[in-house]
Amino acid sequence: MKNKIIVSIILFHFLFGMNLLLAQSDFEIVENFKKRVSQVEQHIKDADSLAELAKIDREIEKLRSDFIPNEELLNRSLYPNNFDKTFRNLREAYQLRENDFTQIDVLATEVTGLRVEVDTLRRRNNELTLQFEELGQQTSARIGELEKTIARLNSSLKKRDQIVMNMIDSMLTPSGSDGELSPKEKQQLLSEAEQNNVLYHIKRAVNDNIRFINATELQPDDIEELRNRQQNFFRIWGSVGPTMVELYAARGKSTNELKEIDEAFSRWHNELNREVWVSIRSKFAGNNVKLQNFSSGEEFTAVITNYIGDEIRNANTRGNDETEATYNRFVDSTWYSGINSEWLPFLLDNNMLDEKDKDTIEVMIASWKDTVYPGGINWLYIVIAVVVIALIIFFFTRKPQKTTETIISSEPS
Repeated sequence: MKNKIIVSIILFHFLFGMNLLLAQSDFEIVENFKKRVSQVEQHIKDADSLAELAKIDREIEKLRSDFIPNEELLNRSLYPNNFDKTFRNLREAYQLRENDFTQIDVLATEVTGLRVEVDTLRRRNNELTLQFEELGQQTSARIGELEKTIARLNSSLKKRDQIVMNMIDSMLTPSGSDGELSPKEKQQLLSEAEQNNVLYHIKRAVNDNIRFINATELQPDDIEELRNRQQNFFRIWGSVGPTMVELYAARGKSTNELKEIDEAFSRWHNELNREVWVSIRSKFAGNNVKLQNFSSGEEFTAVITNYIGDEIRNANTRGNDETEATYNRFVDSTWYSGINSEWLPFLLDNNMLDEKDKDTIEVMIASWKDTVYPGGINWLYIVIAVVVIALIIFFFTRKPQKTTETIISSEPS
């Protein structure tokens, strides 16, 4: 009986120890699994290339094969995770890291391509710079040639206009210059006009002059010369045009061509006026002075005064350097260097601008100057005037003092 008790105690301790060993072994398995999972996760984070990630891929597979026999144990021990979810998490981390390297490779490829493109553009830019310098030299020569070509063209137009005017003038007989044309003279006028194709030549001459104006930027002297020519041409046409209309109408011929000539002369006149304002705007634009469009003296005055008024109002909100630079561009570099000396006399002589408009602009410029450069000589004049007025008031208002001699003589004896 005693032996049976001893055997039972020994068997109990043996079984208890075996259970303890088994429990300890399960714990070590779980901890070992967790440790290796953490190592894999760290390896994924530390990987610096796709090649490194390829090794980790094999490491994940080996981890799974090593612990697949313990899947049931791990499912119980990893709650709320389990065996499969742990490996899904590892695969997701792996794929995210793989995407990072894929994007890096793509970006590296793009950077390489951009670097090549930049190098290509740099070389192209150098080539263009050289070409620009060469073209700059050629442009100077071509500008000279262009100016000569324009001069030759203008000269040719002038000669052709004179020939056409002579042709018109020759159609008028001596008797027709002072009085009414006879029927015979009218018939001769019509025959010569049709025989010499005069109407075509007149239209062609006027339209060519309009094209010349549109194709070139003219100076005041150029426009003055063209205006005189246009007025002379129109005067000569006016001496024969009405008669031509009468003859055409009397014979049932279309007068459309004659109306086209009158309209062409009107366009010529208008284009000359338009070119004046275009050239003036170009002067301002060439000095980076941006103005609204204008096409008459009134609009010109309004645009200029509005521009100066805006600059005066905005002077306090801008820096001194910017304010002075804007003033100098407008007044010194544009107005007094070109507009006032070259264009204003032309505008005034041709009644395209009134003296009062010119004075209005000058007053605005003076006010602008006082705003940009306050405390100048004008203030000095004011101070001097105040001092002079004060002295005059002092001398005229002070009481004269009696002399000692006067006082003594006035005392009673």
